Amino acid sequence: MPDPSEPSRTGSAPPDPHSSAASDRDETAAASHAGGAAAPHFKPPAVPGEVGTLGPYRVLKQLGAGGMGAVYLALDPRLDRKLALKVMLPEFAANADAKERFLREARAAAKITHDNVVTVFEADERDGVPYIAMQFLQGYPLDQYLKTKGAPALPHVLRIARETALGLAAAHALGLVHRDIKPANLWLEAPNGRVKVLDFGLAKPVGSEAELTKSGAVIGTPAYMSPEQARGMKVDHRTDLFSLGAVLYRMCTGKTPFAGPNVMAVLMALGSDDPVPVRDLNPDVPESLATLIHQLLAKKPDERPQTATAVAKRLRAIQEELAVPVATAAPEVSTSLPVVMYAPPAQLAAVLPMHITAQPESVFADLDADDETHIERSAERPKPEKKPVGKGLWVAAGGLVLLVIAVAVVVSQMGKKGEPVAEKKEPDGKSVTPGPKKADPVGPVGPLAPAFKNSIGMEFVKVPKGTAWLGGGGGKAGETKVEITADFYLGKYEVTQGEWEAVTGLNPSEFKRGNEKVKDISDADLKRFPVENVSWDDCQSFIARLNKKEKDTGWVYRLPTEEEWEYACRSGPVDKLDSAFDFYLDKLRNAILVDQVNFTPAEGKGLGRTCKVGSYAPNSLGLYDMHGNVWGWCEEKLPPDPNDPNAAPLGVARGGSWRSDSGLCRAAYRTADAPSNRHSDVGMRLARVPSVPVGK
Repeated sequence: MPDPSEPSRTGSAPPDPHSSAASDRDETAAASHAGGAAAPHFKPPAVPGEVGTLGPYRVLKQLGAGGMGAVYLALDPRLDRKLALKVMLPEFAANADAKERFLREARAAAKITHDNVVTVFEADERDGVPYIAMQFLQGYPLDQYLKTKGAPALPHVLRIARETALGLAAAHALGLVHRDIKPANLWLEAPNGRVKVLDFGLAKPVGSEAELTKSGAVIGTPAYMSPEQARGMKVDHRTDLFSLGAVLYRMCTGKTPFAGPNVMAVLMALGSDDPVPVRDLNPDVPESLATLIHQLLAKKPDERPQTATAVAKRLRAIQEELAVPVATAAPEVSTSLPVVMYAPPAQLAAVLPMHITAQPESVFADLDADDETHIERSAERPKPEKKPVGKGLWVAAGGLVLLVIAVAVVVSQMGKKGEPVAEKKEPDGKSVTPGPKKADPVGPVGPLAPAFKNSIGMEFVKVPKGTAWLGGGGGKAGETKVEITADFYLGKYEVTQGEWEAVTGLNPSEFKRGNEKVKDISDADLKRFPVENVSWDDCQSFIARLNKKEKDTGWVYRLPTEEEWEYACRSGPVDKLDSAFDFYLDKLRNAILVDQVNFTPAEGKGLGRTCKVGSYAPNSLGLYDMHGNVWGWCEEKLPPDPNDPNAAPLGVARGGSWRSDSGLCRAAYRTADAPSNRHSDVGMRLARVPSVPVGK
């Protein structure tokens, strides 16, 4: 979490369309340059009223913009042919790596000559403007069809999926993996709805070591990506088959197979949940098709169909099984030849034709518009009554692979002028009973044991009930008297990367394998580093999964409240005299050294990263790293500023971090930030409390 001593970072970086943090852009719409970015520098127009010229092309008008580029309708006067020019915006073209990634799309797609893949004519750079000249497509993407017309008829579902599989087979035959198959990237060409696979911007040769994104980064669209892709692992062509299965699931059920209230929740579901059986949501789907879909969605690549050609054959067999006429022009074995031309698919006699309107401004699907989102916001999915074929619980192994979600950095909102905000002033004698806002009807029985360990090895320390004075430090006693009326448990350590991964199948942390700062750390120790780069919202998703996994009758896990956190940080019951200290380690202190806490002193000689939990001395309760290492989110939120109509509630974090100076690590200090923001120095510590407050 940014500290007030850091340079101000009030702006957010432009979203990367290849990042899992960017919205899944599955809707075509004309848009101005994203974020007011500068337009490409074209030469003067050849004809008044046009945009300009670029090399041999007359740039007629802009069709849309988003991410790193803009798309223009252009004319090649040499051939009197209209085409689409995808042009990189100047601010991104100045970055050599970004430019290479942009042009990689063209180099990858240009190798493929197939009727179900968009044709790339040229990729070049003229006058400092990188561009890709490609086929001008009329029609619209599948996601727009799904939104405006709903699910296609079954024969069209089968045809769309089969043509997609054939296009992928052509790419796979050349050793290329698309890595972002989704409805936005499946174009339905006018007039018959023939599929064109778009946007090979994420495509990469199998086994290639040339990675243009950060090591371990996840790129793609969460709702449609495979589990191995979500975990940042090396992928092969079978990741595209999983994504095709997700598209089929969407067409057949109207839902994506994995849902959640935010990106992290979707990725958690992807890693550990099974999708609701297709036929539970739509009984009209043939059993053979439902079986294929669930096999494509298998967590392990070895349990999926092994080639796109095999999938195309399975789909053709289902068409024949249902007596659906099949176009015979396209071959079953897809190859990439110098020239491959197929007639448009024959219309199916058993179903109304799929009419795709030619729209003058329609072109590529990577324009700047929100799509049928990768975050499912509909009602709770029905609980499946039976298991589909090809499923199996996928358990994440190891702590080496990871998830990096690109997020815009936002300055945390502190108290006035960045000063520490003292504990809320409450009347003397306030009672605080640990317990969630919503209580189950069962509570614990008998006194608490001194310690507790759950099924995945998370350790907890008993925090005894009692009275304490909070808000003090620097020789000044606390002014807020609180009474904790029942014992509760608090995590002995911050939640670790290994524990987070055991629950979610993911590791969002910055300081993990692949980061140079931890290259000399053993795998075992790295699993014991605290999880970070998690938002308040992410923590709530993690806790919901942990509670479901543990089924700990009479108990629930949640974040500690601010009072619970500071009470435990100060080692439980504390009299007013002892509340005047800032740091509670083996001794009560008003100053700390780098060999006592993981923080960054004024002279800047700290570790510069997180460290293994428990590396420093605990407080007298046996709680480690209550000061430094990572900030810890607390349960409650700060109410929005009543003087700001646009303000929203803020999440609160306590304890300081490896990046903080000693002043921010004090027991009474707190900071606040948007609950959706993530930082490499913000993690969590769990409380385990009665599901019904004692005495209620």
